Amino acid sequence: MSQVLIKESSTLTQEEAGKTERELGEAEANAREILVKMWEHQQRFRCHVDGCTNTSAGPKLEQFLNHWLWDWKQPTELVLCDRCIRWTCIAHLSSDLCQDCRYQLHAEYNLATNR
Repeated sequence: MSQVLIKESSTLTQEEAGKTERELGEAEANAREILVKMWEHQQRFRCHVDGCTNTSAGPKLEQFLNHWLWDWKQPTELVLCDRCIRWTCIAHLSSDLCQDCRYQLHAEYNLATNR
């Protein structure tokens, strides 16, 4: 690192500067890991309706005792359809059914009533 780090108007020792660089490296590695996890999460949790590009905004945040935890197995802004049990964005969900299931039920109803 070519920058001079200042601690209380004096330069850091080499040991302190090395420790700071290691901490920065670890922080960057953690940030990269989270970005990869986020990308994988968004690939896994997408609206299943054809043509829809909506994905989960991120993992669900849950409170456990006095701590907040990310649940990477649960999406945000997506809901399971009650009929087909697939992830659906809010825009394509109505009465707990996705757009595809509503169309299918409507078609089945029309077939049954037109016989």
